[in-house]
Amino acid sequence: MAGTHIYIWNLDEWGSNHSLQWESGITCGSSFHQGDILIRSRRVPLDYSLRSYLEVIFLEPRIKIRITG
Repeated sequence: MAGTHIYIWNLDEWGSNHSLQWESGITCGSSFHQGDILIRSRRVPLDYSLRSYLEVIFLEPRIKIRITG
């Protein structure tokens, strides 16, 4: 498998004040955005979005983000 892999561990150390959810799609119509990470049921602002940051860095984004807690 080619591309960049990002692994995030130990999310349970955040405590009960934070929760992550995976959203299956975005309504903006872009086929590139198949989903995004939400924190406490709110979309993370563009300034803080890992996905948005990586889109700028990689012209051909082939990333896989794995989140385990």
